[in-house]
Amino acid sequence: MASVLVIFVVCLIGKDLAFAPFPYALRGAAQALCFAAGSLQLLPMLSVVRFSRYWPTLGYLLVLLATTPFAKFPLFVLLQVLSLASAVIFAIAYFESSRASRQEGLRKLVLCVVTMYGIVAYGSLLLARAAPNLAYETLFAGDMAGNELRFRGMFSSPGGMGAAAGLLVGLAAIGVKRLPLKLLLSIPGVLCLLLTQSRSFWIAAFVAGVCTAWIYYPRLRKWLIACIGVLMLGGAVAVALNLSVDTSRVNTFARLDSVANLTGRTELWQAAYRGFRDRPWFGYGFTMGGLGLADDTAVPSDADPTQYSRQTLHNGYIQSVMDAGVIGFFFYLMTLLMAIGRIVRFDSERRFPEALYVLLFLSIANLGESVVYSGSVFQSLSFWVFAIFALGLSRERSLEDAVDVAVPAGRAAALSVAPNLMR
Repeated sequence: MASVLVIFVVCLIGKDLAFAPFPYALRGAAQALCFAAGSLQLLPMLSVVRFSRYWPTLGYLLVLLATTPFAKFPLFVLLQVLSLASAVIFAIAYFESSRASRQEGLRKLVLCVVTMYGIVAYGSLLLARAAPNLAYETLFAGDMAGNELRFRGMFSSPGGMGAAAGLLVGLAAIGVKRLPLKLLLSIPGVLCLLLTQSRSFWIAAFVAGVCTAWIYYPRLRKWLIACIGVLMLGGAVAVALNLSVDTSRVNTFARLDSVANLTGRTELWQAAYRGFRDRPWFGYGFTMGGLGLADDTAVPSDADPTQYSRQTLHNGYIQSVMDAGVIGFFFYLMTLLMAIGRIVRFDSERRFPEALYVLLFLSIANLGESVVYSGSVFQSLSFWVFAIFALGLSRERSLEDAVDVAVPAGRAAALSVAPNLMR
C-alpha cells in the first residue's frame, strides 16, 4: 500500500501543475490503482463496526451517487464522484491495514507530500526568476486598474499555489524533525505563500499553525502569548503617539482595497443563493454548483461540463451546498467537525499534529476559496485522506496504539539489559 500511496501523491500533485504532460492519464491511472488496491484490501475486512466510524464521509458519497442521475451531465458527475470515492476507499484501506503502525502510516504520507511540494516550491521560485510571464498571471479584480498581477508558480492558478504552499509550510515545520531540512523546505513554502497575495491562505496558515502549536506544544504557549502581547502593545503605542507610517505598499501587496466586497465574492454568493432556491435539497451535482449561477435549463446538454465545474464559488461550504444540497452538506460538515473533534479528543498522546494542521488549514481556507470541493485536485483529496485518518481514531484505538508503541520499546530495553544479566 505504501507504493500505491507514493503513486497517488506524485501523480495527483503532478497532474495539478500547469505544464504537466497527459494530466488526465496521470489522474486516471493513479485513481484507478487506488480504487482497485483499496477495494481488494478492504474486502477481507468488511465489518459494520469498522466502517461505522466513517459514516459521515460514506454518507456524503452515497448522497452524491444518488443524485448523479438528476444532474445536467450525469456521466461527468459520476466520474467525479468515483474519483473522490477512490481516494476515500484507498485512505480507509491504507490506515485500516496498518493499525499497529498508524503513526508510521501518517508519517509516510506527510513526508511524501512535503517532498513533492518542496520540489514544486523550488521549481516555482526558479520559474519566477527565469520566466516571470509563466509564473505570474493577470487577474481581473474590479479595481481601478481592473487587473491584479498574482503569483501562481508552476500551478495553473494562485489559489492552487497558495494551498500547496500553506500545506508545505505547516507539514515541513511539524513533520520534518531535522532543523536544516525543516528550514530548507519551510522557507520556499513561506515565500511562495506570500507571493500569491492570497489572504485566505495567509489567515488559514496562521490560525491553523497557532491552534496546532497551542494544543500540541504547550511549551510554546508562553511565546505565543508574548508575541501577541508585543503586537497589541505596539499597536497601542502607535495609536497613543499618533504615529503615521507609510502603508501604501502593504495595502497594495495585501490587496486591502478589495476587502470591502471580498474581491467580488459577496455578489457571487448572492447569485448562488438565488440558484440554491431552485434546487435546495440535492443540488446540481458534484462539482457542478456553478450551474446555479445561471439558468441551468438554458445550458445545452451537449455543452462542455468542464467549463462549469471550473466555475467555483470561492467558498467550499457554499460550493458543497450548491453541489449536493442541504442533505449532502450535512454529511460534508459532519465529516469536517467530527474529524477535527476526534483528533483533539482521542489523540491523548499528542502524536498527530500534522493531521490537525491540515484539517484546520483547509477548513479555514475553505471559507475564502473552494478548496475542499473536487475529486481531482490534490488539495481537496488530501482533506478527505486526513479526515479518514482522523475519523478512524477512537479512545480504544488510542490505548491500543499506545500499547503497540510501548511494547516494542520495552522489548528493546529488555534485550539491551539481558546481556548484562548474563555476565
